Formats: sequence, structure tokens, C-alpha cells
Amino acid sequence: MTELRVTVPDEIAQRLASEAAERGTSAEEGAAEVLAAEVLASHVSAGSKTRFAASLGGSCALGAQ
Repeated sequence: MTELRVTVPDEIAQRLASEAAERGTSAEEGAAEVLAAEVLASHVSAGSKTRFAASLGGSCALGAQ
């Protein structure tokens, strides 16, 4: 498994934390689920990068650690 550092706007981090609290999990696990689902979906449909950014309310910066 590879660990990634993800930088998101505060609003997105708050949404992830809120959703994680409801599910009894961590924001990091929620973010990993969203990212994994998006990567899998990108193999099926074109334009998913735009849809992913839009679903999070903007753009994200991803960088491997």
C-alpha cells in the first residue's frame, strides 16, 4: 500500500470529518474511499477528473509521500 498526502480546502476536510463521524470511521478512510471509487470510475467514463473535482467543490492537490 502507498501512503499519499492530500491537500483539500477546509470545507472539504470538514465534510469528510462530518461524514466520517457519522460512519464511525476517520476522515482519512473516507477520503481514501472517495479517491479509490473515483480512480475505478475513471477507467469507465471520460471526464471523471472534472467530475471528481466538482464533487469535492473545487480542485485538489495530490502528492506522494
